[in-house]
Amino acid sequence: MTLLAFGVVTHPGRQVRVLGDARPGAPAAVGPGACDAGPALAGLRRLVAAGGEVAAGAGVDLGAGFRSARLAGAAGDRRDAVLAALRVLGPEQAHRLGERAGVLVALFGPAATKPVGAAASLAVAESRWAALTLASAASDVLGPEQLETVLRLDRDLEVDGPASRLAGHLEKVFADVPQPRRVRLLTDLWERVAARRAGADRRTARLATQGKASREDDLSERYQGHADETLVGLMRREFGRTPELAEAARWTPGPRHWTALLDEALQDAMAATVLLRSAVAVGDLGEERGLESVKAQLDAAAGLLDGSLAGRVARRVGGKDGLPPRPGSYVIDLARRPGHADLVRQRLARARDYGVVVLEAVTELLGDVPAHLHEDMRHWARRDMRSWRAAVPATRPGATWAQPVLFGAAEPLATREAAAGPQAARPDAPASDAPAPEGARPDAPAPDAPASDGDRPDAPASEGEEVAGDLLWVADLADALAALHGHAAAVVAHGQVVPSADWDPEPPEPEPLLPATDSVPLAIAGAAQLVSLGARVPPRCRTWPELVAGLMAGTTLAEALTGAFPVPEELKRLEGSRVPGTTVRVTWALDPHAPAGWAAYMGNCIAGTYYLKEAAEGRSVLAALLDEDGQLAVNVELTPRAYGWRVAEIRARFNADPETELERRVRAWAGRLPVPAEREQARPPRPPKGPGRPPGRLFRAAKEPLSALAVTALAEAAPELRALTGGSLSALVALRRAGAGELAARCAELLADQGVAGFWAVTGARPLSAAIGELEPALAARVTPLTRDEPPLGSLRALARCEAIAQARTAEVVALRLRAALGGLARTGHPALAAAMGGLARTGRPALAAAMGGLARTGRPALAAATARRPGVEALCALTIAVTSWGEPGLRPIAGAGAAEIPGYPPSSLAEAPWQTARAAAAELGTDLGAFEDRVAAHGLLIPGAWLGRGGWPVLWQRAHRG
Repeated sequence: MTLLAFGVVTHPGRQVRVLGDARPGAPAAVGPGACDAGPALAGLRRLVAAGGEVAAGAGVDLGAGFRSARLAGAAGDRRDAVLAALRVLGPEQAHRLGERAGVLVALFGPAATKPVGAAASLAVAESRWAALTLASAASDVLGPEQLETVLRLDRDLEVDGPASRLAGHLEKVFADVPQPRRVRLLTDLWERVAARRAGADRRTARLATQGKASREDDLSERYQGHADETLVGLMRREFGRTPELAEAARWTPGPRHWTALLDEALQDAMAATVLLRSAVAVGDLGEERGLESVKAQLDAAAGLLDGSLAGRVARRVGGKDGLPPRPGSYVIDLARRPGHADLVRQRLARARDYGVVVLEAVTELLGDVPAHLHEDMRHWARRDMRSWRAAVPATRPGATWAQPVLFGAAEPLATREAAAGPQAARPDAPASDAPAPEGARPDAPAPDAPASDGDRPDAPASEGEEVAGDLLWVADLADALAALHGHAAAVVAHGQVVPSADWDPEPPEPEPLLPATDSVPLAIAGAAQLVSLGARVPPRCRTWPELVAGLMAGTTLAEALTGAFPVPEELKRLEGSRVPGTTVRVTWALDPHAPAGWAAYMGNCIAGTYYLKEAAEGRSVLAALLDEDGQLAVNVELTPRAYGWRVAEIRARFNADPETELERRVRAWAGRLPVPAEREQARPPRPPKGPGRPPGRLFRAAKEPLSALAVTALAEAAPELRALTGGSLSALVALRRAGAGELAARCAELLADQGVAGFWAVTGARPLSAAIGELEPALAARVTPLTRDEPPLGSLRALARCEAIAQARTAEVVALRLRAALGGLARTGHPALAAAMGGLARTGRPALAAAMGGLARTGRPALAAATARRPGVEALCALTIAVTSWGEPGLRPIAGAGAAEIPGYPPSSLAEAPWQTARAAAAELGTDLGAFEDRVAAHGLLIPGAWLGRGGWPVLWQRAHRG
């Protein structure tokens, strides 16, 4: 009879073949004892390779009567396993999971109605795994009709992390939200995450149109060379010949020369803008539809260049082959030959390079015009832009453009439009990330070149119309660059002469603890963390931003992020160092802001009240391990010990277990970390080694009486100790050497065999404490440290090596560690504890137990036998105190906030026995009694909902007293 994951117990006649090492949660094949398990193990190996070890817990049919399973100690619950297995099996092989009704109950619990099943089947058939995972996780907080809405979500998103963990976060977030509003909040969050993901995909697709290697430096050199040639040509025309060196040095460009230079700059900016918009359109819509959507803009930009100018901008510069110095050549190619796929890709691949170079050059040129020529240059600044805007709308409305007009040629465009009235105002421009402006007409006439006769000073623009000196075309170019990088617009600031633009602005630093909307699980985990810090969900919120704003509005969060953590200097000096044998580097949390930022990405509870309080009071140190790319890989909590550090907890993203080898190396590294100087100084001096050292007075005084009393105490506790080990007292040593996983598995086995009360009784046998209690008080006080699970010091070490005392101490330490393991099961919501409490856990399905060869259909099911046991008053009180202090997801209130009186019969109070006397036992489970008081004051006494069967707390309390 073997205890498997999720409360499943095998029949004695069944064989369990483990894949690999027999560790907690290891995948296994369970089948008839007389059959060959080779083919089943091969099928199990394929299942694990495709879906991970978690898929093995779904009970997949492996053939020949074998089914997949996992050993006890696996994290999560069966819905995680079923979801993982469904991804591997697909709709065609879903029948290998067993009866359809059992699979639906595993996924959705009591909400598994026929319509929900039909919607789930459709989601599986269409591979909408994200919607299925979210619906399974939300089945604890949504009704059947609401689950159908979630199952119909059709965006292709990722829902990372186990559904069981997400379910706990959802239950915490939606505890105070009316049920009708919950599905609206979930779908609103889904749409926002989908929109964010679509924006990221759009940015990726747009940037994919660009060349892999930047040619910006080369192009900048070519563009500057062309500008130099243009200036030399103007000078030659001025002199009618090639001037002498001295003549060239004394020559300065006049208004006519500056007009020619500005004309070319304006043309280049227009061409680069259209080239960038074409790249954006192709990235969004594909080559054919994208070029069609910007055809009018391409024609307008190409019309700025006549045949001779087009040939001039495409010629070689300085005898070099390659890119033409000006973007107009590429625009003409796209306008005249849009059907050539290779040409289109080659021309668009340099849109970003041209945009960056031209924007920088144009901005510099506009600022270089001498001040004494500004009045003479006003004719250029007043040139009309209407024909250009007919085909190429601006990205910003003129009513908001308050940039001073170049050379003081007019009032700013916003002022002119306001004075002209609404009849003269231009229509609102399309957003910069919309590649096909609605105002563009395929049959629009090509605009005149800016230097045409129609733009002479004697033909000024109408009042309220845009002119060249408004420099709105500079913002167009910056906005086109921003659109290529996925932004709605560039950040443009008006300047005295030229506006400045940031076309790829860095996103603002997120507010600490603000839930990120990068994914649905991250957003929900962030909101759950705020709730755990004391924030309250506004009950009438209708959108996800309203919910987050309500959580962030309280003062509790500001208080939680104050202060600094007392990290020892010995550890601070290791900042950025590599963990030996790995590629990860360590960074320490020096204040609450660091874990708050980590939690936003990791989706775990490292910024929860417990961890922040422990770190603030110096009882632990929080760390993050970063991979080679600087990305968070693992969070670690370290606690100090007498002679080093211990890894109290280590978790990957979404509280997943880290890689086994990484965890092993991190634990070894932590054990060798330097001890703080004050702790080193506080150590007692090590006694000299050698056989000649005489025993101390304490050893001589305590050895004989304590050894005799220990023999008697061991004999009296023998029945409990045999039950603890399964029959042999010698097995106590093996249990003492066992790791955390083995202890958790043994704890689950004892719960299945003896129930909570029986477990509490056998781990309550403390032979060494009983023996010490018979000593005279003064001597007993000196040897009491032997009962603690820590290395003994001085003369106590010699006492601990005495045979009878050593056996009694081993029994004491094993009992303490099993109690701590029970605390771990309670903290993680282990189904074995829920079943032993009598709760109706969804993880112990009768159909699955029967498939594993259990006794679910024999009239004496294993789960029913476990739930019939009584938990015992002291155990129930201690466990309830522990889970209340931790504040894990899935807790339900027993009594109101701050209430001392506990409902149920017989009546009880937190200020009296048995609650007061159970506190010492609760400490052995890992309880933070200070946090317990705080949580009772804020939320009341709490208990996991999985522990409650029919009748709730009153029935469980009565059953505890019947023992």
